[in-house]
Amino acid sequence: MKYGYSPRGMPARYMDGAPAIVRRSIIDMLKIEPAGPLDFDIVFRPDRTDSEITGLDFDKGGCQGCHFFLKPHEARAYREKNRRRRVAWSDLPKETQGAILAYLES
Repeated sequence: MKYGYSPRGMPARYMDGAPAIVRRSIIDMLKIEPAGPLDFDIVFRPDRTDSEITGLDFDKGGCQGCHFFLKPHEARAYREKNRRRRVAWSDLPKETQGAILAYLES
């Protein structure tokens, strides 16, 4: 990746109970407070050839929002700033978990 930033995944305790596809694909799950239009930001592991890191917003009810794109240095700052807002897979509502799985499997 450009800029020399190689993103790490979340600590293992946040991924307890998550399916393998989630552990492979997601590097961060953040709860947005106060909630904007949607409640959770999900940041996906980039492909080695990508120069951008992709994220997607989800609602408590499983509604999918829009994608957002961050350059590697922006993603690093975003994740560091919001690290205390991380949410564990098991703490996500079931509807949100289902929507994330459906997105990853498609």
